[in-house]
Amino acid sequence: MHKLAIFAGLAALAGVLGAEAAQAHPSRIILLRHGEKKNSSELCDVGKLRAQALSDQYLGKGAPGNEIIFGKGGTPDAFLAVTMHTQETAAPSAKSWGEQVTPFSVPPKDPNEDADLDAQTQKAAAALNSPAYDGKIVVVVWEHKRIANKDLNKDGNTLWTLLSLGDIGNADAPKSWKGANYDFFWIIDYTTSKPTFTVVQQEYAGPDGAKIPDNPWGEDVDRSKFPEFYQDCKQ
Repeated sequence: MHKLAIFAGLAALAGVLGAEAAQAHPSRIILLRHGEKKNSSELCDVGKLRAQALSDQYLGKGAPGNEIIFGKGGTPDAFLAVTMHTQETAAPSAKSWGEQVTPFSVPPKDPNEDADLDAQTQKAAAALNSPAYDGKIVVVVWEHKRIANKDLNKDGNTLWTLLSLGDIGNADAPKSWKGANYDFFWIIDYTTSKPTFTVVQQEYAGPDGAKIPDNPWGEDVDRSKFPEFYQDCKQ
């Protein structure tokens, strides 16, 4: 009888721990797209400018936009990336905090790129929903169609579906990340009883900042304003 009681107690404890693990999630997730691309493995000049500007203005240690992105007193616990472009975008910011970018790697010119992007996105979402990142602030730099795409969402191959962004009340999280847009943060908070979703547009000042496209959501880049963007960047 005593053994049965112990077994029942352990089973109950396992059930509680299992429920807690199932509910684990970061306190805040910051989603953003990689910078503009030159080719299958490198950022173009504007993409490199954006990566450094992200660090200087928002994501790097001591940046003036830290509070906007991480919340008051918040600091990033991890940077996640999936492709060479996303790793290159995240690197300056992660380095400023003494952090390594955690890669969910899909190599350039991968013959199975679509399937591997799907698999790594699912793997990253599972990690974000695990105790490993519970209560942490995580920056996720990702490929835009695996952040949100109305055709891929239904198959569970985007963070939009895997993180249940469509279920966040009154958020109206876009079902697709627009191909023309690089300059937005999607921020998901889990610090209250219900998650919240916020969009922040990147804004940059100074001579270099003027070279970084900041077109409104869903609108094409003004080519006359950003001639450098079209010299070595894939359109």
